Amino acid sequence: MSTDNHIFERDLTGSASVSRQYTIGSHFGAWEMGFKVRDAHKSSHFFEPTFDTNRPFTSLAPLTQFVGSTANPNPGYYFGNYQLLPLTNFNNILSYFNANRSQFVETVSFEHLISDSNDYTTRERVVAGYVQNTITIGHFKVLGGLRIEGTQASFVGTQAIFGCPATFNIPNCTPKEPITGDSKFQFDVPMPGAQTYTNFLPSVQVQYNINGSTNIRAAYGRGIARPNFSDLPPFQSVESGRFIPRVTIGNPALRPTHANDYDLLFEHYLKSVGIVEVGWFYKDLSDPIFQIQTTLPATDKNFPNFQQRQPINGRKAHITGIEFAWQQHFNFLPGLLNGFGVSANYSYTTSQAKFPIDPNTGQPTRLDSPALLRQAPNNWNFDTTYDKGPISARMGLSHNDRSIFFYNYQNPAAPGTPSLGGINGPNGDQYYYPHTQVDAQVSYRLPHGHGVHAILSMLNLNNEVFGFYQGSEQFPTQREYYSRTISVGLRWTSGSGDVK
Repeated sequence: MSTDNHIFERDLTGSASVSRQYTIGSHFGAWEMGFKVRDAHKSSHFFEPTFDTNRPFTSLAPLTQFVGSTANPNPGYYFGNYQLLPLTNFNNILSYFNANRSQFVETVSFEHLISDSNDYTTRERVVAGYVQNTITIGHFKVLGGLRIEGTQASFVGTQAIFGCPATFNIPNCTPKEPITGDSKFQFDVPMPGAQTYTNFLPSVQVQYNINGSTNIRAAYGRGIARPNFSDLPPFQSVESGRFIPRVTIGNPALRPTHANDYDLLFEHYLKSVGIVEVGWFYKDLSDPIFQIQTTLPATDKNFPNFQQRQPINGRKAHITGIEFAWQQHFNFLPGLLNGFGVSANYSYTTSQAKFPIDPNTGQPTRLDSPALLRQAPNNWNFDTTYDKGPISARMGLSHNDRSIFFYNYQNPAAPGTPSLGGINGPNGDQYYYPHTQVDAQVSYRLPHGHGVHAILSMLNLNNEVFGFYQGSEQFPTQREYYSRTISVGLRWTSGSGDVK
């Protein structure tokens, strides 16, 4: 028997808008209004059969009975520095199970625990309307608007009930007892919930044109980020086969994140086809959503000592940074050299997140203020380009600093008691490795090909590592090497021409 997981998702979207231009004296303007409707529905039905053996552990078949080839399955693993042991073959395991079916007992209660609790249905409908106006007055161009969004969300999760809890009237179930770790499955209880809220989201942008080729822009906007509506039902996803078992649960109380965004941008257009930009931004977030991992106590009735993951709202967060960009085509150079160009950008970003208050202790669930998830301090890209005649080529170097993938660090058990290794120890947050990658692509328009281009793409030429570590790079949890990806193909575009 195998896992049977059915996920259904349907999204319907419709929108309409109307605009009109106008003049007031020597001032030119335009107004626009419109609306948009999105209706989404997602459901999950999950079943994972589980079995246990009724034979003594010492009488089980040895692992060597299920291995595949005894040869090293991957001689190039970690560049040949390590030799893998022979791996098990799933077909051998399945054959043994089918031939010895009477030796295995289906663990029905655990099946309901890990399967039924993953069943949910969610619906979300967003109705939005906006109005905006743009007007130019001398060197100034002002754009202002207001968007109104109404959200209706509903969901039904599933709670698997075990034992004979007194809060449920279960026929022929005595005595009425609390749920315990060895209780038997009784029935499923639908867990409905709903969210309805309306947001008013204003925005304004002012542009000042200094001399026809240089602009300064200042902008403010308020935005919203809704929870993943599959995170709202009170589901339970259990991974019991791990070294440290884990349960992931939903959160019906999740609130959307709101942001006040402030931006300031200086841009200068170069005479030789190019632009230089310098910008600053600041985003003030309320109710940010975090994926939090905690360890359940040994006394938990269903998941003792499990790691528990759950999305929660923090108190607040902010992110600020500066960014630079330069893009230029060197068409002032002589001959074949005028096909060269460059595209480069760099950003430095910093952020802080404030975690929620624990109602049991009155203290924040985390005392420090870590960076936001996937926010890397230094990010940059440098691309050299060549576009002339039938040739279009790119070679790029991109870099992303390390960033937090998952919050894992927890407050020490008692004030003043250091955690093992602290924030940079093996129980620290889970990080992405820093990543620097080289990519290239060349396109050649075939002569008399009527818009047919031959394309050569080369990704990850330097075979950069991808993976995760806990706290510091000396505590790796996953490292992946993908080598280079090279592809060759043809592309047809109508009406294409040469770049002169």
